[in-house]
Amino acid sequence: MATEEELRKEKLFVEIIIKRQKMIEMAQVNGMNSKETIELSQELDKLLNKYQQMVSSDEKNQSIFHPMKWTLTNPFVATVEK
Repeated sequence: MATEEELRKEKLFVEIIIKRQKMIEMAQVNGMNSKETIELSQELDKLLNKYQQMVSSDEKNQSIFHPMKWTLTNPFVATVEK
């Protein structure tokens, strides 16, 4: 059974997907630099930041399961920091 925190994270993830799709559609209709597209982009940024904080908080609380810190040096290569 999912915890309350997991459900909040899942709900936020769905909000991110929906907001991203709305932004893409707005950009296709009104252009990348339209006021509406930029506003949706900023709203998406806020949701992504909130999600990242939740994930980061989870990792800190479950540090026994994450003994090493993974860092992306580029999109295709991950390195491990001890």
